[in-house]
Order: sequence, then C-alpha cells, then structure tokens
Amino acid sequence: MSVHPSTYKARHEQGTALVTVMLIFFVASFLTGEMFNRLNVDIRRTTTLLAQDQAYLYVLSAEELAFRVLRDDLKEDKKENDNSAQAVDHPEEEWYGKKVSYPLEGGGISATLVDLQGRLNLNDLRNNTADSRARIKQLLTDLNLLESSNQVEVIESLVEWMDKDDIPASSGAEDLYYTALEKPYRTANTYFSSVSELNLIKGLSLADIIQLKPYVSVLPEGVRTNINTVSEPVLNTFQKGESLKSIIEDRPKDGYTSVAEAFKKLKKPPKQSQFSVHSEYFLLEAVAVIQERKAVLRSIIYRPTQPDESNTMRVILRDRARLFAPLKTKKEETGV
Repeated sequence: MSVHPSTYKARHEQGTALVTVMLIFFVASFLTGEMFNRLNVDIRRTTTLLAQDQAYLYVLSAEELAFRVLRDDLKEDKKENDNSAQAVDHPEEEWYGKKVSYPLEGGGISATLVDLQGRLNLNDLRNNTADSRARIKQLLTDLNLLESSNQVEVIESLVEWMDKDDIPASSGAEDLYYTALEKPYRTANTYFSSVSELNLIKGLSLADIIQLKPYVSVLPEGVRTNINTVSEPVLNTFQKGESLKSIIEDRPKDGYTSVAEAFKKLKKPPKQSQFSVHSEYFLLEAVAVIQERKAVLRSIIYRPTQPDESNTMRVILRDRARLFAPLKTKKEETGV
C-alpha cells in the first residue's frame, strides 16, 4: 500500500510544527526560569543592601545617644560645682565603659562609650623626643610585647610612619620597605588618623595590636592624660623607674578633683601640666546586626569643656573597619 505524497507531506509538516512548538516551549521555560532566578538574586541582593544600610543607620543613631549622655554629664558636673570648678570624668560614671544593648526588629544594637584620654597618645611620637620614645617602650615592656630589639624596631617604625621625610633611620621602615611588599603602600608622613593604621606598621602582628589597642589612642598632639581614667601601664610610662600604682590604688570612687590631689603623696611627681581630671575626647564603639548583616562603627567624639557657638561637640573621626573584631554570634555582638 503506497502513501500519497500529499499525505506524507502533511504528516512531515505536522511533525516539524510539533518539534518547533516543543523547542519554543523549552526556550520559553528556560528563559522564564532564568528570569525568576535573576529576580531572586536581585531580591536577595536588595534585601542585603537594605539590611546593611539599616544597620549602619542604627550605629549612627548611637552617636546621637552618646552626644546626649556626654552633654548631660557635663551639665551635671557644672551644676554640682556651681560652674566654679572644672568637670570631673571618672570610670564610675553611669555611662563609662558599660555596654548598652537594645533589641531591634530582625536583630539588635550595642554600644560602649569610654574616655580616650586615659590612653597613650600615639601622635605624641611625632615630636620624636627621647621622652615620647621611652614612654612607648615602657608600655610595650609592661604589656610583655616583643623582645627588646623588636621594640626598638617598632618604635622607630612608628616614628618613621609620621615623620616628613622618606629616609629610614636605624631599624625603622620607610617607603622603600613598604613599597617592596607583595601589597605595596606608602607611609603616611603625618599624624595617625586611626588606631587601625597599626596594622601597617613593620614589626607588629595582629595579636600584638589586639593586646596594645586598649592602651593607645590617636588624638591631637599634646592632649592631657586624665588621671582618673588612666590605667596603671599607661601611668607608669610617665615615671621611669618608679611605680605610680599608689595613685590608682588611692583614687577616690568619684575621681580626683584636681591633679595636685592625685600627686600629693609622691616625692617626685610627674609634671602636672601633662594631666587633667576631665576629658574632651571619647570613643564610641557601636555594633548593629540586622538580618544577619553587621555594621561596626568607632567614632571619636570631641566634647569641649567650655562649649560655645564656635566650639561645639562633634564627631572628629568615624572608623568602620572590622580589623579588630573577631567573628561572633548575633547575641555576642549585640547582647540581645
């Protein structure tokens, strides 16, 4: 039995049409699936960005809270002293060093506010005096950081990081050393702007920096040390060969009201001009976690003792680096 050519042609065309329809259906299904995959990626990306931005806005709001706390603290000090004496800042104040945590929808936020004038100011090394070098060396020794020769190398490198020239002195490091590294960079040739710059200094490991960090600050050169908040290792850097531990042991719960009061029992006290009983520079450390996205903020806040229209409280530095922050759970980060 033979098939008429027209019938064969019709069946062939039907088969071709079916294959074409199936091909179109396959392509359409693939494109639809790809479109939904990309849409899901875009949604996740947008959600992540929104959560990250929201977390950052929350840590910024912690600055406003810190402003209010510091402003109220200064008003209270002046009220207690009838504006006749300077403010007194000490570790027993309600705001000092205490971690404050708040639960938020999808996460939480925590913040801590401390005084920075109880720490050793790295920028005092810019003057490159024997006294400033000796203070850094004494601190490294008291903290059992590095061998003596390595301490010298680190101190020289700190000085070289800030000086104006590119000529290395002794065991320090300048551009010639840093630009030869696998990931090259140059020295700042100016003051430190953040403690995180210690990660760039020759001779310091991350473990060293984490141990050193609570004892050092980055402030304008010559800022006085608060005798009420200074720690023993930092205080001992002012008096070579003599422990000043008694100053801390005898320190009143609400702090010394004058530098002279703190030094009255010492036979050879340090220069009183290097100290104060109040502070103008504070560190706010805030962490917010929203939908598993974290924002970290370290803000240095300047609060003038005698604020006026031209000299008001303000943030002078914001650092969002996480270089010193080990991985933690949301509860460990925010406390909620």
